[in-house]
Amino acid sequence: LAAFMLPISLLFAYLDYNQRELLTREIYDVQDATVSYMRRTMDIEYARYRTFAAMLMNNADLNRLRRMSYAAMTPADTLRLMDLRGVLSSFAANPSVVSRIFLYLPTSGLYVDAVRALPVADALYTLEDTALLPADDALWQNMLGGVFRSQWFRTVNRRGSQILYYIQSIPSTFDADPCNLMVAINPAYLQEVFSANSLAKNEWIGMLSETGKTLYGTPGNEPALDLTLAVGSGGHFVADRQLVTYSRSLDTRNLYISVIPLSNINSALSGAQSLSYAVLMICFLICTVITYLITVNNFKPIAYLSALAQPDIEDAEVDEFTRLRITLMEASDERRMRMDRARYAQDVRDDQRLVQTMLKQNGTAPLEKRLQREQLALVGGAWALCTVTLIDYPEETSDTQTAFQRSMTQVHDLLSTAMAKFYTVLPFY
Repeated sequence: LAAFMLPISLLFAYLDYNQRELLTREIYDVQDATVSYMRRTMDIEYARYRTFAAMLMNNADLNRLRRMSYAAMTPADTLRLMDLRGVLSSFAANPSVVSRIFLYLPTSGLYVDAVRALPVADALYTLEDTALLPADDALWQNMLGGVFRSQWFRTVNRRGSQILYYIQSIPSTFDADPCNLMVAINPAYLQEVFSANSLAKNEWIGMLSETGKTLYGTPGNEPALDLTLAVGSGGHFVADRQLVTYSRSLDTRNLYISVIPLSNINSALSGAQSLSYAVLMICFLICTVITYLITVNNFKPIAYLSALAQPDIEDAEVDEFTRLRITLMEASDERRMRMDRARYAQDVRDDQRLVQTMLKQNGTAPLEKRLQREQLALVGGAWALCTVTLIDYPEETSDTQTAFQRSMTQVHDLLSTAMAKFYTVLPFY
């Protein structure tokens, strides 16, 4: 049993170890793919907005408008604002990604988006209707009037929903009076990028700033992470019984994080381990049956022969091999006798069928019934048939037929006298 089970156990132990390694590697690969997808997606959006900001910065109309107050604008300046709205409208043609893109001109206090150009006080109600205003008015004023390098910025509106902004301050070509480009990302797009559908309990994915502040992430279960362990452009580290996979944006230096508790990984690996245990148990049962068939079942005739070769008290001088041979010969003789008796019984049945056939063919059915009733009952249906062939006649006469009949009569009488002790002798025909 050990000879069967040991190699199979080692084989399945290796397979279980290999499967655990493969599953662990697959988990790492999925995490890498997730954070790499998030980084590439958001970096592509960042590159688009940065390119658009550079285009606006090189626009002479924007450089002229940013230095003017709203009250000092002429009809020609209004036309320039309409051109600027057209540029914003062309960039916001894909509403599935950008929910709102606008410029804020601090000098004039203008809010310019793809639809209108209004003083920011008049535009607040449209922002409030679209739930783009932060819950904190002071934060909103800081966002409008602050100076930002290209970055992502998260706010929470009055409804409690997260809004992710891309903000870039566009400096003037002629002076240091900047304006801010602000892009609000569609929540549906963010839900697609930071999808929580494939996450298990206590798992989390999100985007963090260089300082560790969460810019965006799946709602709830936001972990506290030690970002000093996130070294380089990407990798893994384990902290607080959590596997953290990260990837760093090469432009904004943001971190894209995926967090899986080690307990979830152990649960995923335990399924494979249970399957290996089940297969190992099945193999154990199969090996047990094979071992029984090879050893125990085949040991029965060996035990029988050993019993036959036991020493005989009355004949202790006979060796074991001789006793075994004599016992087997006696068993063979008994078998042969049983076969002879069976063959003799079959011959008797065949003879009975032959007599019945002969009697029927000679038209002696009445005689057959009488013999069965009166004489055959005495012998139990056993018959002795004789075929007599006369080679020579006892007398030389010319009447051959008469001599033949006389000889047959003598044979019948002799048979009747000699065989009456053993058989019921029938009349000779």
